[in-house]
Amino acid sequence: MTHVLNVIHYPMFGGPHNRNMRLVPVLAEKGIKTTGLLPDEPGNAADILREAGVDVFQMPLRRMRATRDLMTHFRFFNHMPAEVRELRRLIKRHIATHSQSPMVLKRFVCDLVMSMVRIAHTRRVL
Repeated sequence: MTHVLNVIHYPMFGGPHNRNMRLVPVLAEKGIKTTGLLPDEPGNAADILREAGVDVFQMPLRRMRATRDLMTHFRFFNHMPAEVRELRRLIKRHIATHSQSPMVLKRFVCDLVMSMVRIAHTRRVL
């Protein structure tokens, strides 16, 4: 069975959460298990998704900010290694199957970090 981790960086229920909630049963029919990952911040999204039967994990997830303040970006990138380690633990513990090699996880984390950098660059915040 394929297992997808859907990372949503917003704690308040909105469009991405609604889309995830509506896709979970459709994907389940096709043999794809979906789990949501949300920030552990105050908000109603995790509760709503859980009530709808979606598996949800929460952990600290920082977001890029559209600011030219270098300290904001320094704090974001300073915390990134710890968040990536925690994300890897979560994937290994709950998402990855025994057939998936550590190389797949390393590739996923590299892609995740590079996409964050690309987002920061396209928003011209770096």
